[in-house]
Amino acid sequence: MSTLSSITGQRIKIERSRSSLSQDDLAEKLGYKRTNIANYEAGRVTPPSDALAKMARIFNVSSDYLLGLDDVDGIGEAIANEMKNLGLEVIDLSAATGALPNEIRACIEENNGLSETLLHRIVKKFGMNYFEFLLKYDLYSGAIPKQFYGNRDTAVEVPDRISSQYDREDWTDEELETIKQFKDFVRFQRKKR
Repeated sequence: MSTLSSITGQRIKIERSRSSLSQDDLAEKLGYKRTNIANYEAGRVTPPSDALAKMARIFNVSSDYLLGLDDVDGIGEAIANEMKNLGLEVIDLSAATGALPNEIRACIEENNGLSETLLHRIVKKFGMNYFEFLLKYDLYSGAIPKQFYGNRDTAVEVPDRISSQYDREDWTDEELETIKQFKDFVRFQRKKR
């Protein structure tokens, strides 16, 4: 079993559970057999790209997240500080966000990357949005999401340009949420000036 298949399998299982779907339900939505889903979740088989894309839409996450490819580096210390401030344990954060306990520990202890999807969920559990978290721990300039360009002073107009250039149907709900959070962050920044 490859590490990639293992991560993908764990994330499929977590997201399926978060979506309140059985393996049979997911298999039906994909037009597959339940044994396919069981093999994906066990890490014995990596799903084909069309199945990954369908699951990403069903779960409202990115395919990169399911594959473990959208990691954000350098946030372990910030997460550890917030957990300490709020009196949270790794298991609490794991249960609330769907992050695997070993992913959170590896992020904190070994400074391993953490998926942007999971980071958004963790930060929400901390009671702030993604950009407030990045700003609070001075991580903003190193973690501007891929869909934004520039720095926090020049990126202000980007969400409007993004939404005016593309039909909303082209964006996943996760991407639209990121744009909304970015707009909220910019408004927060303006109020502080």
